[in-house]
Amino acid sequence: MTKYLQIICLFIFFNSILYSQTGKIQFGHLTREDGLSEGSAWCILQDSKGFLWIGTADGLNRYDGYQFKIFRNIPNDLNSISNSQVLSILEDNYGTLWIGTDGGGLNKFNSEKENFTRYLHNPDDSNSISDNAVWSIYEDRLGILWIGTFGGGLNKFDRSKEQFISYVHSADSPKSLSFNTVVSVYEDTKRNLWIATLGGGLNLLTLSERKKTNPDFIHFRHGPNDSRSISSDHVSRVYEDRNGVIWVGTLGEGLNQLAWEDEDKLKATFIHHKNQPD
Repeated sequence: MTKYLQIICLFIFFNSILYSQTGKIQFGHLTREDGLSEGSAWCILQDSKGFLWIGTADGLNRYDGYQFKIFRNIPNDLNSISNSQVLSILEDNYGTLWIGTDGGGLNKFNSEKENFTRYLHNPDDSNSISDNAVWSIYEDRLGILWIGTFGGGLNKFDRSKEQFISYVHSADSPKSLSFNTVVSVYEDTKRNLWIATLGGGLNLLTLSERKKTNPDFIHFRHGPNDSRSISSDHVSRVYEDRNGVIWVGTLGEGLNQLAWEDEDKLKATFIHHKNQPD
């Protein structure tokens, strides 16, 4: 999986933004010399208590404005974070922190004891998380957690039962998830769930389908001979703006603006916005 980590945006973390007399923005840097565990920050989140959490290749960092506390995997300690390579972080509506790792599955942070509950893939348990590389964590308006994985597709987490329902690509099922590498999930104002895959284009799961045991996914794939199709099957992000327009980011093929051709039938075309070289 290491080669795919090169496509993850690296964040430059800063502790203050200072304005000079000329009006230019200046950045203060926090590095390993300041206590950050590793120089590559893969994800960052400010929680409801004001702490900043930074996921790195060498641990989960918590910053209180003065110093860092680092949470790393400790061999033989099942209450430590399951893997020190942190790919994703989410704080849910209950104030609980969820951490996705590269190889250690999903972790829940227990704030009182400052330890972790692990959710790992178990090939003998169909209700376990489908893959141990967790690239994205998303909470929808119903409070459901959706987990995107590197090779195990999309997971729906039932917190009351502590069980996962996985949705994966199947060559025998044309309405299954289009690809098993899920890099991000997003819910729009109409409660459609958009799933970005790295190799299978964009997937759409409506609210009514999400309630089914075996939902049908709508696929938006790149067509080499169709200029109105999505510009790439390598989709990184989805976002809805204040006007209700869906924007789709791709890897290497620019930004796409979704235009509904027939929204009732979930048919759409895409307007491409690409860099024009001089």
